Amino acid sequence: MPKKLVFVFGLIGLLTGCSVRQAEYSGLGAAAGAGIGYSIHHNVKDTVIGGLGGAIVGDVTAQIQDSNQKKQTKKDYDAGYAQAQVDLANQDWQNGTGQYSQNNTDSTKRLARYKVPRREEDGVIYDEHYVTLEEYQ
Repeated sequence: MPKKLVFVFGLIGLLTGCSVRQAEYSGLGAAAGAGIGYSIHHNVKDTVIGGLGGAIVGDVTAQIQDSNQKKQTKKDYDAGYAQAQVDLANQDWQNGTGQYSQNNTDSTKRLARYKVPRREEDGVIYDEHYVTLEEYQ
């Protein structure tokens, strides 16, 4: 019987998907709460109450951590998206100005690499990076 029980709980743990943290924290909280409940009066009632309380505390803790992680992920995504939009606009602008110069046959083309320093503009932080531009002389 214990092997079947371990298999069932293992299968449930695999199928929980994104709520693995909640399942782990609830299980650990239930075990800790049951242990504390049993150590108080050594009876089943206190063990069950402690286990339920521990499971609730573990679940709430996992939900708070998941919420904080989602907020941080959204913040990072938004910052990266804004930087990508700026880089895309910059590349489009560079391509547009480079096309005119390419038509000029008197010019000689060379590639120049420039360092763009880290800066903050309108609440968006632009990381330090390098751009390669075409120069015509």
